[in-house]
Amino acid sequence: MDRIKIYTNETCPYCVQVKEMFEKENIKFIEKVTSKNVEEYQKIVNLTGIPTVPNIKYKNEYFIPGRDFKTLDQLLGIIKNYQKSNYSQTRIILEKVKTLNYNEYVQKEYATQEDEVVSTTLNGSHSSTVATLTLTSTTGLDTSGTVHIAGEQVTYTAISGNDITGCTRGANSTTAETHSSGVTVTQFEGGGVPRQIVRTPDNNYLLYPYPDKQYTLAFDYYTFPSDLSAHGDTTSVPDRFGPVIVDGATAYVYMYRGEQAHYQLNFQRFEDGIKNMQSLLINKYDYVRSSMITRPGSSMNFTSGVVT
Repeated sequence: MDRIKIYTNETCPYCVQVKEMFEKENIKFIEKVTSKNVEEYQKIVNLTGIPTVPNIKYKNEYFIPGRDFKTLDQLLGIIKNYQKSNYSQTRIILEKVKTLNYNEYVQKEYATQEDEVVSTTLNGSHSSTVATLTLTSTTGLDTSGTVHIAGEQVTYTAISGNDITGCTRGANSTTAETHSSGVTVTQFEGGGVPRQIVRTPDNNYLLYPYPDKQYTLAFDYYTFPSDLSAHGDTTSVPDRFGPVIVDGATAYVYMYRGEQAHYQLNFQRFEDGIKNMQSLLINKYDYVRSSMITRPGSSMNFTSGVVT
């Protein structure tokens, strides 16, 4: 069984119960006290978005009480009959990918990751069950290790000519697939789940670290709408904001007619509408709301509370 990591703190009674259950079931684990592993734990919080203990890491998945299990028995069932977190690891990562400036990407020498990739191709098609893969070249590959083919990882034990042998298909929780001839095969170290995205000077995009398997990247983007020219043209603006466009157009009509009072009134409504659209459609903030009910104080004072 893979070694379990449990992140705890000194004042968490539920952490104690989880550790006692693991010891009773003879399940080996490594305890990580958050106050002594601040940077490591902060990365996990950034990843999951939930600053909760105990946080159990098993098979590169994070299991959190309330989200993935509600009782000790449910947690024990997850460990003994491994099932993935209810909250997809891929989804967590995609929500937390951060942008990185290209100059910083170069200065930190992240760009060298591209030089550490050995690349070749499949020579012939291969089914999802064969244990020997024939490549166009094995130059640069480790004598044993792991290669990446599309979304599949394949571990192998030896190299013979241009063949990698003793293959285990669908390794590291990936899915074994049938591959066509000419499909790219890569090998690299230091890859992982992408945490940062970089826009290059030529308007391409890079991910860091180098993806260790196939991921789906979801993103929002802005486009320039087509100009309206005919009376029947429709805008790409949501219908509920149609009056905002009308206010803007009306304001400019009044401006050209020299009716400044009406222009200023309509243009102010137009600007207010644009700000409202920005708030509802673009500016998406994470709000922290207190669920604490404070005890009323005197009319001249406010009570303090704790944000939960």
